[in-house]
Amino acid sequence: MQVSLNLSPGRSDLPPEVEDDVRQVLSGLTTVVKGVGALRTHGGDAHGRQRGFPRIDARIAHLALSAASSAALFLIQTWERQQHRALPRHGDAFEPEPSEPGLY
Repeated sequence: MQVSLNLSPGRSDLPPEVEDDVRQVLSGLTTVVKGVGALRTHGGDAHGRQRGFPRIDARIAHLALSAASSAALFLIQTWERQQHRALPRHGDAFEPEPSEPGLY
């Protein structure tokens, strides 16, 4: 996904004044996404839990939720910018494209 969205820390099209800073932020984004995924796997309840399973501290859970939300929004906005279009917003009326009949 990093390469297809041009978010790889190794990209070479960055202005020299901010090149290192942007690389650091993009590397941090990768670390956050991996960490949130690992936390979900090891500390979440999606895979079931045994009795007495230690709960994640609420502060860490809130941090993970905020980080995941920010990362997801950034990825969506990046995709929209590259595609020169926007995803439907919540509450927008859905109207199929003329080439997509019968999507209701």
